[in-house]
Amino acid sequence: MSAVISSEAHRQTDIDTILTVLKQILVDDLNVAVPRESIDANAPLRDLNMDSVALIELISAVEVRFEFAFVDSDLAWSTFASLRALSEVIAKRIGATT
Repeated sequence: MSAVISSEAHRQTDIDTILTVLKQILVDDLNVAVPRESIDANAPLRDLNMDSVALIELISAVEVRFEFAFVDSDLAWSTFASLRALSEVIAKRIGATT
């Protein structure tokens, strides 16, 4: 598993950095069979053939990596519609620059 993004680094984290980390999680931690550079941030996550177990693993990995916990209202389908949608929720939770 890759390093956690520290609390101090959160302020300097932008959407592009969050997207890079999310792609890293998908490929390295969840073993999604798609090359990192081929993952479209705007494409539906379902295009990656993620099942419900993989989605739970993604949620867990995101919470660990970015050091926050999703609130109930974040756990909506719209949050996980695409990596970009997910990155925007993460940015709000960690106070990143957008």
